[in-house]
Formats: sequence, C-alpha cells, structure tokens
Amino acid sequence: MKKVSVLFMILALNCSDNKQQLENKDRFSSNFTSMDEIALIEQITNDGKCLFPSFAEGDSIIMFKRLLVNAPEDTFGRAINDMVKNYGINIATKELYNIGGIYDYPRPLAAEPESLKPKTGEIISWAAELKEKGLLAYESYPIGNPNQSNIYLLKNNILEQLSVGPRPVYLDRISNSGRFLSAIYGDSLSRIILYDILNENRVYVIKGFGFFVDYMTSFSSTDSMMVFIRSNQKFAIGTEPFGDIFLVRFRH
Repeated sequence: MKKVSVLFMILALNCSDNKQQLENKDRFSSNFTSMDEIALIEQITNDGKCLFPSFAEGDSIIMFKRLLVNAPEDTFGRAINDMVKNYGINIATKELYNIGGIYDYPRPLAAEPESLKPKTGEIISWAAELKEKGLLAYESYPIGNPNQSNIYLLKNNILEQLSVGPRPVYLDRISNSGRFLSAIYGDSLSRIILYDILNENRVYVIKGFGFFVDYMTSFSSTDSMMVFIRSNQKFAIGTEPFGDIFLVRFRH
C-alpha cells in the first residue's frame, strides 16, 4: 500500500511538472505576434546552398557564401574554402555577382560573460552588446542542462528575462540601431523571434515552413531590413546548415 501511495505521489508530481511546463510554454509563445504585421518577407535564393548573409555598404546588395557542390557526399574530406565562393545578389534586380576576395561575415558584437552575474544555478554561455545604446543581452542555461537556454536583456541598468518555458531560446544579435533583438526559438525546428526593444519587448515570430530550420540573422545599416537563412539541412559543414536567403522588409 505504501508503494502505491508513493507511485501516485510521483505521478502527481510529474503531472504537476508537465502542467507547469505547458503553462510556461503557453505563457511565452502565446505572446508571439506574426512578423507579417510589421514586415514583408521575400525569398531571395532558391538553391539551398547559401550561408552567412549580410548587407553590403549601401544596403542594396546581400553578400553571402555559396556552396559549389552538387551532393552532400561531395563535401567529405574537402576544405571549406575549396567548396564555397563569395557572392553578392542585388536586392532589386536579383543580379548575381562573384565578389571574390575575402568576405568576413559580421558576427554579433560579443560581451565578456565573465563580467556578468547569472541567476543562481545558471551559466552564461555568451552575451552581445551595443554599447552606444546601453544595451546588453545574454544567454544562460541551468547547470547541467545546456538545452534549456533563456535570454536576458540589460537596459538602463534594469535586467529583464525575455524568455521562459521548456523550449530553448538562443540569443542571435542586437540590431544596429538597437531597436531589435533577434533570437532562435527551439532546437530541431528552430524559428526566428524578434524582440522590439523600443516597444516594450514585443515578440514577433517568423512563421516556419515544414521541417525547415530558420536561423542566422543580419540587419541592414538602418534596421529597415533583415536577412536570415531557411534550411532543409541537406547541406551542412560542421553545425551550420546551408539554406536559402530570405529578406525581411520592415514597414516602419
């Protein structure tokens, strides 16, 4: 009888935990607003072999790296520089350019996690900042559970937790003007979410497509546009899958 009582207690605790997780998930994702409300989204490429998109000076051309192989097995045993080329595509005309030379993808501006104090029981995995706007964001996870990342924003010396729930949220970058913070929501079927920092951190989400993953954002100089990668994960080098470039044009 005692064993049965213990079993029911364990089941009750599990049900309570599951209920709490569902409530957390609903509480967070229920606040999402469709990106369609503030932007138009356009597919720029359609070969599934693009990576590291960013805007060239003047914001009229998207630069990126393109994979040159025809089949995934053709990547085995080859150096990445032998398989990719630097290209640019004109946003208006869709004309493709071989830009040659060296193209360095602009990584997010990182901050030193060692200078930050995480919540008790958490580890900061990395941080990004925009010093001229007084913005600092970081990503952390509970000790022993790196797949449960959440993100935080420090603004005007006030720290706010921006995500909650069982699905991980990974920090991507703060936009150039400090208006937006982009993040990746989820693991296997990741989606891009965008916090409007100037509008009470309202959260916008880009609607996913099937089993594709969305990630790797970059903003234009004035934050009027954003690009990202949508991938079916057919081609990948290391942990970063190639995909197609999508352009987000903000209405205001």
